[in-house]
Amino acid sequence: MAIPVSRTALPTLAMPTLVGSATVSPTPTPSPTMTDTPTLAPLAGGAPNATASPLPLLISAAPFQDHFLMERPFDPEHTNWVSRNYPYGSTGGGNYRVHHGMDLMNPNGTPVRAVADGTVLYAGPDTDRVFGPEPDFYGNVVVISHDFTTADGQLVFTLYGHLSKVSVQAGQRVDRYDQIGLVGATGVAIGAHLHFEVRVADPYDYGAVRNPDLWIQNFDGFGVLAGRITDAEGNLVEGLALTVSAPGIVRDLATYSEGVWGDDQLEENFAIGDLPEGDYTLILHLGDRKLRQPVTVYRERVNWVEIELP
Repeated sequence: MAIPVSRTALPTLAMPTLVGSATVSPTPTPSPTMTDTPTLAPLAGGAPNATASPLPLLISAAPFQDHFLMERPFDPEHTNWVSRNYPYGSTGGGNYRVHHGMDLMNPNGTPVRAVADGTVLYAGPDTDRVFGPEPDFYGNVVVISHDFTTADGQLVFTLYGHLSKVSVQAGQRVDRYDQIGLVGATGVAIGAHLHFEVRVADPYDYGAVRNPDLWIQNFDGFGVLAGRITDAEGNLVEGLALTVSAPGIVRDLATYSEGVWGDDQLEENFAIGDLPEGDYTLILHLGDRKLRQPVTVYRERVNWVEIELP
């Protein structure tokens, strides 16, 4: 089946005056662009940056259908929170190769569940059937072909890597929540965890990945912040360090580095989930300067931001 229309309409303006209530309504007739100028932090050493040019900012609805069609891959008593120190599209601060999925930390032997109905494409070691940049990259791996497609009809697959044991076989039908394996540390894993990927069209293409935060269902009261950060010529900015912060919450991420892709509809170059509904500050780390912009996250939806750098 194709992706259904979003269950909840995106807000047309992501900066409401009220936050944290399920009854907050978007402004009915917003201006297409924000008139407030983002504020730049002082330069290193405390000198104010009085000559910084205003950066055009657009916060609006994107032509996008939410497709939170996947459950979390673990039972509720286990950890379903995504590890945010090495998010999709990042290099972990330059320490690792570009991350093509997300990691969820659980002890060795924890049951791994299928996130949606589908048919097992492959189950076993990724030596004879290579899914990564090299053989035995994911170790024991399960790949599932799902029953839905992207909005433009492309097949959707999920990959579960570094398993200690595989519990299914190729050609087997699975329902969401069915056990497909156990957490392990096979392949190139450092410590026990599940590496989870979403791939589109070609399951064997290491680069055919999409951000799982745009596919996995939100926790109750949580949402996703996504957007595009471009230069003055409209080119996507790669590897730009970002921080999303609110009282008691600090999430570091980066715009996608070369080798991974945004959603086929959104064409975003950053996205982060597991954000409680509310007000945040999006911080762009521009060398010795910091651009700070208020944003709002609504629950159970993708909240969209566009920023053009000079």
